[in-house]
Amino acid sequence: MSGRGRGGRGGRGGNTKSFNREQLNALGVGGNEVLPGPVTQPPPLYPLLDRRPVPINPSLEMDYLLILRQAFIDHMQLSGSYIKLPKNKNNQPEQEIDKLVAQLPTVKEKYDWALFPSEL
Repeated sequence: MSGRGRGGRGGRGGNTKSFNREQLNALGVGGNEVLPGPVTQPPPLYPLLDRRPVPINPSLEMDYLLILRQAFIDHMQLSGSYIKLPKNKNNQPEQEIDKLVAQLPTVKEKYDWALFPSEL
């Protein structure tokens, strides 16, 4: 039953734990260390690259692979299973939304305003 006074643990100031010099030195914290200065600029948006990409050396093999890649892309686009989006796709969702909104009943049609007080 003891220890139920103010502060919860250890009296008024709370439970204070402190380290002596030997313990701080063992942790690697010195008393006279200089702290780093304040940060005056935001961090970089992307981390720095440790390794740069290898530059592509033009060769006959690389040219052949590029031609083969483009031929494969052309073949896939000309196949029957390749689906192309319509070019006026940007305006279509807005028009569909307008059509759906026009189908919704308006507030005037939904309520019988004769049943409401005249203030409304």
